[in-house]
This record gives sequence, C-alpha cells and structure tokens, in this order.
Amino acid sequence: MSECHFIVRDSQVLDRLFHDLVRIRISKEAMNPRTQSLDVLRGAAVLLVICHHYATVDQSMLHIGGVGVELFFVLSGFLISGLLFSEIKETGAISLSRFFLRRGLKIYPAFYAFFLLTFVMTPPVQSSQIWSELLFLQSYRRHIWQHTWSLSVEEMFYVALPLLIVVLAKLRKLWLIPPLAFLLLVGCLAWRTQVSSKYFTEFHLRMDALFAGVAIGYCRHFRADLFYKLTRTRWMLPLGSILLLPCILLRRSPDVIYAFVLTSNALGFGCLVCWSQGTVHLKNRAMALIGRYSYSIYLWHMPVAMFWWIMNPMSILGFIGDLGSAIAIGILMAKIVELPALQLRETFVLSRSTRAAAPTRSDLGELYSPAS
Repeated sequence: MSECHFIVRDSQVLDRLFHDLVRIRISKEAMNPRTQSLDVLRGAAVLLVICHHYATVDQSMLHIGGVGVELFFVLSGFLISGLLFSEIKETGAISLSRFFLRRGLKIYPAFYAFFLLTFVMTPPVQSSQIWSELLFLQSYRRHIWQHTWSLSVEEMFYVALPLLIVVLAKLRKLWLIPPLAFLLLVGCLAWRTQVSSKYFTEFHLRMDALFAGVAIGYCRHFRADLFYKLTRTRWMLPLGSILLLPCILLRRSPDVIYAFVLTSNALGFGCLVCWSQGTVHLKNRAMALIGRYSYSIYLWHMPVAMFWWIMNPMSILGFIGDLGSAIAIGILMAKIVELPALQLRETFVLSRSTRAAAPTRSDLGELYSPAS
C-alpha cells in the first residue's frame, strides 16, 4: 500500500516537473531573436496594409503598402509549414485534427467577433455576401469587407498545405516541395497574365507567395546546411531590395506587368525572410509588439480607416489618427477575444498532449509563434 502511495507521489512530482520544463522552454523560445525578427516583419506587414487602406486618392504613394499582403503570405507559408515539418520530424506524422483545432481557435473567434460587431455598420447586403464572409469564400465571391479576401486565401492554404504534406510524407516525397513551389511560382505568373487584375485576389492566383514561404520552411527543417548558408550570405538583403523595387516603380502598371510585380514581390519577401533568420536580427520592441497582435489589428484596421476617411481624409493628422487608433483597437480586441481563445487552445492542446504523450516541438512552437 505504501509502495503504491510513493509511486503516485513520484508521478505527481514528475508531472509538475514536466509542466515547469514546458514553461521554461516556451519562455526561452519566445526570446529567440529569429522569432523576434519574424514578429518585426509581421508588424511591418500590417503597418503597410494600414497605410494602403487609409489612402483614398488613387495617386497616393501610400498605396505601395498593398505589398504588405505578400509579406504576410510568405511569412504564413514559412511559419505554418515549419510547425508541420517540426511535427513530422518529432513524431513521424501529422495530427490533422490537432492542426485544424489550433487553426480554428486562432482564426475563428477573432474573425466572427469582428464580423458580428461590425455587421451593424455595413449597408444592406445580399445574403450571398454574408455567406461568403462566414465561410471564408471572399477570394472568389462577392463579400462585405474589402480586406477579408486575404483571410480567405490563407484559410484555403491552411486546408491545402497539411493535406499535401501528409500525402508527400506517406510517399516519402517531401523533397518535391521546393520544385513544386517553383512550378507554382511560374504557373501563377502565367495564369495571372491571362486574366484581369480584378481576379488577382483568388487563391489559385496568389498561392505562389505562400508556397515560397513553404519552400523556405522546408530548407530550414530538412536542408539546414543550405538554409543557413543562404541566410548568412551578404547579397540576400540587397537582392530582396532589388526584387521589391518594381512594386514602387511599377505600382500603376497594366495588368500583365502587375502579374510580374506580384511574382517579384514573393521572391523579394522570400529573400527578406531568409535574411531575417541569419546572423543579423531585426530588433524593435514596438514593431515586434505590433507583429504579435497583427491578426486582430489587420481585422479591425478597415472600419477604423473608414472612420478616418470621413473625419480627416488624406492628411497627416488623419494618417496618424488612423495608424494609432487601428493599432490600439486591434490590441484591445486581441486581449478581449483573440488571447483568451489562444489560452483556451493552449490549455486544451497541452492537456491532450499530457494524456497521450509528451507535447511535440510543434505544440510548443505554436504557443509562441507569431503565426499562432
């Protein structure tokens, strides 16, 4: 009887020790300068988009900020694929149910809270537009909010990528990911040159930027020698800067030229992401903070921009007001809705992991990742 008692006590001590180690590992990983660099890039991406949507004049240089969406796509491809690749390396498989649960608790609570709270602001709309928003079909169908098409693109990516990786892993063909990313880069470019730019929000025409990030993620996890060689080269930042020049010089170009600009953006931001993972890290606490709350800021910046269009359009005062209030409201709503949902996810995922097995690297990474 006493022997059983000691076994139970030892088990409880080990369980507490395990949870302490998990917390320590999470806090150490959260201070990883490479993760901070990605937070800074996410902060830059959302600030660029805010600038773009504040501009009400077609000729305004603020519209250059539209490239922030491509940066988001490349970052998402890199981060989400990294979580999946880590899980494969640790466990030899991917739990699709856990992945979709994590994604759902990240995306849906904040988005549906935004949709419900702002629905009263929208003019009368067709029911089809409402369903487009609710089902994340905005990239293909008429919808309500101008900026939610990118959420649709990412949502479809979250479905397609894990399924693709599961199939390739079973076939032992993960090495096909970089060639596939290259084919998508060429294919999306060719496809875009054949259609009007009004269709450039569709998933199949924008997935090249996402898979550019996936290719980088694959190199990070399975070709580390090549990855770190690339991240430490001196020409990565200059090359990325050159590739991003067309988005400035050719921002008001014909549709065919704009198709090439999007490809150049994907490659340029891919170089920038690689560079941020090298020996020179991006350190800016304010930008990193904005990056950590970038999802909620992105959701709420559009109605804020609409308010400033009316109050003080196209002025320095209006621009500062729009920027400051979009960030403040986004952080506030993140703390009210997004962070509690993530805490619920953290508790649920960890509790399931301790019941089944020790949490994988991907579980831990999801807790602090800028993409989580």
